Amino acid sequence: NMLLIPYRAIAKKMVNGSNCVCCVSEAEKELVIQDFSPKMCEVLHNGVTVQEFDSSITRRRESMVMIGRLERYKNHHIAIESLTKMPTMCLEIIGDGPEYSRLKKMVISNNLESRVVFHKGVSEREKMEILTRSSALLTLSDHESFGLVILEAASVGTPVIASEIPSHKEISAKLGAGVTLVNTNIMEEITLAIRKSLDYGESGINDNIKKFHWSKVADEYLELYGEIIK
Repeated sequence: NMLLIPYRAIAKKMVNGSNCVCCVSEAEKELVIQDFSPKMCEVLHNGVTVQEFDSSITRRRESMVMIGRLERYKNHHIAIESLTKMPTMCLEIIGDGPEYSRLKKMVISNNLESRVVFHKGVSEREKMEILTRSSALLTLSDHESFGLVILEAASVGTPVIASEIPSHKEISAKLGAGVTLVNTNIMEEITLAIRKSLDYGESGINDNIKKFHWSKVADEYLELYGEIIK
C-alpha cells in the first residue's frame, strides 16, 4: 500500500497520456478509474487455450486442486483446513512461494500428509492433467485482477469453488455454470460447495468457455487497435 503512493505519481503521466488502457476485468477497470483519469478504458479479458478433452484421464471422485503461487492472500490454508472436516477428501497444490513452509507445517500438524500433495515446477501439460483428473478446483484468493485458473478448469470440465470477489463473480456470470462462489470466512459454506461439486464432475465442458478463446480475444484487440489508429 505504501508503494502505491509513488506508483500513482509515476504511472499517472503514462496512463493518462495513453490513447487507451486495457484491463483484464471490470473489477480491474474500476480500480484504474479510481486512481487515474484515462482517456479511454476498455475491458479485454485474458484468453485461454480451449483444451481438447482427454477422455483417457479418469476423474478422481474426491481430489481437489489449487493452482497458483503460494502467497498468504491465496488462502491455501483454508483449503487445507477444510480437509479436517472431510476425512476422505484429498488436495493437490500446484505452485511454490513464501507460504510453502507454513503450509507444509500445517499439513503435518493436522496429520494430513497422506492427503495433501505439493507439486513444484510442473509442466503445463502436467498441470492440465492434474486439473482434468480433479473433482474440483479451489481458488480462494482475497483479491485477483482476473482468475485464469477458473477458465483453465472450465476448459476441461472441472467444477470450480471460488471466493466471491469481483473478478471471480464476473467470470462466473460469463460462464453461466460450473462455478460456485463462496464466502471464505464461512467454512461450512466451503465444505458444502465441495461436496456438491462431486455431483458435477461428469457434466461436460461448458460451451461458454469459447468466449475466452485466444483467437476471439486477439480479434477484440485488433478491433480496438483499429479504432485507436483511426
